[in-house]
Amino acid sequence: MGEMFGTLAKHYHEGGWMMHPILVSLFFAIGLIVDRAIALYFRTSIDKEVFLRDLKKHVYAGDLFKATILASSISEAMNCTAFGLLTAIPALVAFSVLQGRSQHMIEEINESSVAVLNLIVANKDKMKMPATLAAEE
Repeated sequence: MGEMFGTLAKHYHEGGWMMHPILVSLFFAIGLIVDRAIALYFRTSIDKEVFLRDLKKHVYAGDLFKATILASSISEAMNCTAFGLLTAIPALVAFSVLQGRSQHMIEEINESSVAVLNLIVANKDKMKMPATLAAEE
């Protein structure tokens, strides 16, 4: 486990100064995920049958004030959903674009690595090797 963190720290350091904002973004994302998971799985629930029964009861009884309060809960949920979608959709589009760009860069790095390896293998007899490596062979 300690070796894994050491390797992770090494790569973090080698990533340069842009690793700091990425790390902050990671902590922010984890915080949002935990917050939303707690809110959606543990704090809130809706039983639509009970909700509709209570709403009908208040409407039929002429108690529009309580019916309006119940209906405002739906309005609040719809507004939260709309705002969540307005936030999530651009984030997903940006993620997709950035992921595509980073995948393209990875493919270019892999192609360059293969080209360098092929160059070395094709010209290994022309390369001057350090004395320590030549002695081992």
